[in-house]
Amino acid sequence: MSEEQSLDEDTISPNLEYEEDIIDEAECTFALIDSFDAYISVKDQKPYLVYQNKNNFKLEVLKILKKKYKLVKTIDGHNSKITCLKYYYNKNNGTEYLISTNYDGHILITNITKDYETESLKKTGYDNGQITCCIMIFNLYEENQEDIQNGLILISNKTNYNARDDSPPRLGYIFEKNGNLKVHKEFFSLNKNLISYMIHWINKKSKKDYIIEIGNKKIDIIRYSHSQNELYASFNTFLDTWYHCGFVYNDEVKKTDLLFITSIKSYVFVFDLYTRQNIKAIKTSGKIERLYNIIQWNKNYLLVSNATAPDLKVIDIKSLKCVGNIIIGHEDDFRCIRKIRHPNYGYCLMTGGDDDRIKLYKPRCIYI
Repeated sequence: MSEEQSLDEDTISPNLEYEEDIIDEAECTFALIDSFDAYISVKDQKPYLVYQNKNNFKLEVLKILKKKYKLVKTIDGHNSKITCLKYYYNKNNGTEYLISTNYDGHILITNITKDYETESLKKTGYDNGQITCCIMIFNLYEENQEDIQNGLILISNKTNYNARDDSPPRLGYIFEKNGNLKVHKEFFSLNKNLISYMIHWINKKSKKDYIIEIGNKKIDIIRYSHSQNELYASFNTFLDTWYHCGFVYNDEVKKTDLLFITSIKSYVFVFDLYTRQNIKAIKTSGKIERLYNIIQWNKNYLLVSNATAPDLKVIDIKSLKCVGNIIIGHEDDFRCIRKIRHPNYGYCLMTGGDDDRIKLYKPRCIYI
């Protein structure tokens, strides 16, 4: 595939086939969604894969080359299994970050731009507490929120939620102008739901920033402000179930934003973020299936990881229907999926499973 071509512009349903196991010692068992990440570095425009080595708990960064994977960095800082690992880019100052959290409540910030310099936020507010998810937010839409304009980190904790009702399960950090981090407790949430995933959403009609918090039995959308926390909407469904992950799709035709939410009971729910209505419950199978990660494959289709089969569910964005599935060859549960542009195969899919393997799936047909 040439550099000018892009599967992202295609409208065909994904047609993927197994290519190889990239690694067979990745720790993917404790992270609910984000057990590894794949990204294009802004610095050299090359693809990378980052994961935790199950044997020593270190993070390993691989550069993805045409015929091999080159280990470029090993990162110390964790002494237990990770619960979240994500890549972020701050376009305001050109800095690339990794944020990773582990089972013991340890938060590690890695500055890729500064030769992988690390900063540990070990057990700050979370002694012996398992962190369930995290998010870094840069480039806020609201210009008047000067105290968080340099960046914001939100952390969701499991143990505090279970231990006592008066302990907020979210913790906020803000980036100061000099790049240092400090705790900002005003960013605690309005509710005490256990959160599995968070999304930064910009409401362009009101010109405000919101955090979508996806958790057990409901989804809350909250505006984190320096003055107060404002509840924008709270969604629930006919299922008494866990919700796992979400994706916001901008529908340019209908001029709205759709929120897709995965669940533990075979449904992908769709909400209109502007009308604040539940508009569709997409049934993926007649069986009970545990749906986790959801990503956009191209303009017309989403992919959802199903740990039960295991397979991938293909969601048609226009019809809001499940239109197919792709068998995935993990020997155990898998949850995390990532789309990446491989230098040899074009746009591919990576999957991470409890069998310690990160697998690569390439397009079955490459169009010239």
